[in-house]
Amino acid sequence: MPTTPDTLWLRLMGRDTVQRQAIRELLALAPEHPARRTTLEHLARLQITLQSRQNLTKDEQEIVVNLSPIYQQWREETLQQGRQEGQREGIQLMLSRTVPLLLQSGLTLEQIAQQLQVSLDEVTAAAAQNQN
Repeated sequence: MPTTPDTLWLRLMGRDTVQRQAIRELLALAPEHPARRTTLEHLARLQITLQSRQNLTKDEQEIVVNLSPIYQQWREETLQQGRQEGQREGIQLMLSRTVPLLLQSGLTLEQIAQQLQVSLDEVTAAAAQNQN
């Protein structure tokens, strides 16, 4: 089978060296590649499912080992995404509590954005949210 991006999915389902090479190619794809995140997630689920079973065949054991880097990459990216979302939520919560107080003290939206080192859009959204 030719080693091309079009055959990556098929090669991921292959065996031995073919599968290991395809896994390396998948991990080397740019994070924003359209199929990367979904493929990592599906293969991580497969690895978890197989790993939770008892009495794996030799082939299944090999797949678990081969998919281990996929699972690790998916896990790290998922944790990073969670940290980023938590950070954004924390910033929004801080702004929703701070912006009204700073507006009452006479600061403009621009001054607040500058003082808090956030975008004017974020400050404007927090101010509008508080008016509702």
